Amino acid sequence: MLLSLFALAGCALKPGDSHQAIRYYDLGTTLSEESDCRMSMQPGRIRTHPALQGSRMWYRHDSSPFEPVPYAISRWSAPPAELIYQQISPLFELDERGSPLKMDLELLRMELQITADNSAQSIVVIAAKIYGDDKIIATRQFTLSADAIASPSGAADAMSRSVSEWTNALCIWANDF
Repeated sequence: MLLSLFALAGCALKPGDSHQAIRYYDLGTTLSEESDCRMSMQPGRIRTHPALQGSRMWYRHDSSPFEPVPYAISRWSAPPAELIYQQISPLFELDERGSPLKMDLELLRMELQITADNSAQSIVVIAAKIYGDDKIIATRQFTLSADAIASPSGAADAMSRSVSEWTNALCIWANDF
């Protein structure tokens, strides 16, 4: 009886049917810890577009530019906003008096764009707002792109480079206030 159950269970598997393990990616080491740039303000919250609240990795192909598609077996190791916060949190430095300034961020886009000739670019768009006394003092939207290999690992590598470049630009901009 037990042998016949195993035989039936085996029939349910189709030839060539296999399960691929999900691959996880992150933004690499926290390069901002090595940076000399520091921001004397309080870190606020980081908001994100609803599609980026999970750990899916997205790409967009020229053949359907208005429909981003998630990679089937590739994920970020955490939601992208959390990965970005890990990269920039070492940049915030408060003195013993604290700071009247606060910075909020919003992750608007983080995806790979693939063209018809199979070349690719990572796109990362982040908006920053600096507040003082509960009033907006400054806003800036950062749009970064980097050449990438048209694959999840290529996307993760290019986005890591873009976020690293962004942390430096953000710090320089924020120190004007």
